[in-house]
Amino acid sequence: MPQVVTSVDICTSAFNEEDALEEFISKTLEIFNQNPDLDWRLIIVDNGSLDQTWNILQDCANSDSRITAIKLSRNFGFECAILAALSVSRADASIIMASDLQDDPNNIPIFLQLYREGNEHVYQVVLDRPSISTLRRLLTKAFYSIGSSLTSGNIIPNGTDFRMISRRLREELLKIPDRSRLNRAILNFFAFKSTPVELPRSLRKTGQSKSTFKFALALGLRGIFSNSKRLLDYVGLLSIWMVLLTTIALLIAVTLFVFVGVPFGGFGTIVGLLLLLFALNFVALGIISQYLGIITEIVQARPLFVIDRSIN
Repeated sequence: MPQVVTSVDICTSAFNEEDALEEFISKTLEIFNQNPDLDWRLIIVDNGSLDQTWNILQDCANSDSRITAIKLSRNFGFECAILAALSVSRADASIIMASDLQDDPNNIPIFLQLYREGNEHVYQVVLDRPSISTLRRLLTKAFYSIGSSLTSGNIIPNGTDFRMISRRLREELLKIPDRSRLNRAILNFFAFKSTPVELPRSLRKTGQSKSTFKFALALGLRGIFSNSKRLLDYVGLLSIWMVLLTTIALLIAVTLFVFVGVPFGGFGTIVGLLLLLFALNFVALGIISQYLGIITEIVQARPLFVIDRSIN
């Protein structure tokens, strides 16, 4: 069934993007002008930038009422900055994208077409990432494989944050209280009618990428832990297996004691098994601690973001 759309909000975050921001805004406004039948708005959140990003946003917002500039009190992370933009979005549909030009504004009409065909959720899938190293590419592939399995497909292999969602899906996303979040996985959780679109990811032209290996690793782990409890199930199964193995080992030891005596051989094996058990225990504790951290953040109920000031 076709989707009717009369208004679109583009929601993005900017952190130290003074070099790319003006070009991003210019290209986005070109898309606005090419589609005058739609009511457009560009919502840009300054996520605690330390450069001239906010000054650029102020000038652009003061010169064009279609641009909404929001400044957060500090850096709350990309996921929460996008939520800040979505929280003021009132359009029929919202487009989530990055402001560093790696998400090409010229691809927006493709999202519009697929959305109008009846999809409430259109998202980009990247087949190749030429800007990252071979090691990073292999680790990314491994993450998506493991993440997709553990989250029952909510983490889609090579799916990015560049996506278009309906008003209904936007409202459902904003209701989720998660603090440690991966919005792209949460959006897939709702299982509204969705479709992927294979698009190349543009190379960054200016500035430095904020997606360092450490950042990507933390984001990936957070995405898995906050969207699946399967690792906790594995910890429980591990404990059952360890009890069974320990019981078997105890029976063997008792049998040897009765019929053979107390042999001194096997000392190295025993030490090795003990070290393995200690390692498994610490792995299990590490997994449990991650879930406890997520629960603590939810119980504290601190705001996901704090808006310092805004224009338009």
